[in-house]
Amino acid sequence: MATVSTSIHSYIASVTSGANVWRTLRGVSVVRTAEGQAVYGVGNSAVIFKVIYGGRLHKLKCYIRPKRNLKAIYRNRFYNSELMVFDAMGRKVWTDIVLEEWREGDSLQECIEQSLAGERAMRTLAELFERLALWLLEQEWAHGDVKPDNIIVADGQMHLIDFDAMCAPPFEGSVCEELGTLNYQHPRRGATLGKEIDDYPIALIATALHALALDATLAERYSIDDAILVSPKDALRGSDAALDELERLFARAGDALHYRMARLLRSASVALHGLHELLAFAVAERELRPSDTLTLDYRNGMWGFRCGEGWAIPPLYDEAFDFSEEVAAVRLCDVWHFIDTAGRVVFTCEGCEAVKPFRNGVAIKIRQGRRIAIDHSGCELP
Repeated sequence: MATVSTSIHSYIASVTSGANVWRTLRGVSVVRTAEGQAVYGVGNSAVIFKVIYGGRLHKLKCYIRPKRNLKAIYRNRFYNSELMVFDAMGRKVWTDIVLEEWREGDSLQECIEQSLAGERAMRTLAELFERLALWLLEQEWAHGDVKPDNIIVADGQMHLIDFDAMCAPPFEGSVCEELGTLNYQHPRRGATLGKEIDDYPIALIATALHALALDATLAERYSIDDAILVSPKDALRGSDAALDELERLFARAGDALHYRMARLLRSASVALHGLHELLAFAVAERELRPSDTLTLDYRNGMWGFRCGEGWAIPPLYDEAFDFSEEVAAVRLCDVWHFIDTAGRVVFTCEGCEAVKPFRNGVAIKIRQGRRIAIDHSGCELP
């Protein structure tokens, strides 16, 4: 098996040569640029080539060091000791490879950079990511290295790539060789594999995408190498200025769902309790319901609205009133909002200490101790 003492040039030379360097594979040809250069990239554990095999585009991963679980992860896409390369001493060694179909499209990281100027484009990315994230959390396995560079956006969908750090039931709890990318993992992620390892990066990316849709300047003010707005270590310490601003931003916008998701980033637990419920609500088709079918209820220190046995609007609010005249007054952090029966903000009463629900077409907001009457659009009445 090849080791890190084998130069990257040796992999390039072997894959691009016309010589017979394959143990079993035949007909692998490298895709080249217009200038004739091989299309390849270098990761932490592999040199990755864009190749044609069997008449279709494939990704060829040539591993520069031994890695466990590759056979269990990639199955028939894994080839043991398949490619011959020369090490630094000029000796022939054989390296493992993975050969899988090429996923055409831009990475989520590239899409983020392209979408910063457009709120709708960024919000679309956020919504697509949450659909992918909910699907991922419902699998029996975890990806292990969720980050924007490992997600391809194509044809209105997002697709995960690079499964080297996967956690699957057969080796859950075993020693974790691939800890994931530092700036996307929970600071207390342990040395063993577990299904919960995707929770933190999912919450981090979803929170950041929705925040960037509200304020694209966050990217300039909180730029971090190989990261997205929030530093996990600082978040856990309670000293991350970006996360503080994100929470205020969501509170002012009345986005209770992503306010709560942002709060999860401060959790001392690798498993983020409630994340699945938040994602399920995020991707659900929200419908207006008759207000008399919704009942105010309380769970774990927060208020929401039930419809029958289930939650129509999950418990997300710090304080809330029953619906009256088809809207309900709710408080998120220190900001009061009036929402409709789908949980959407109708108008906001920022800067108010308290509010009173609607009665006979009039509600009351209290600002600096002064009672002010407002109508159903939030406008002050004489």
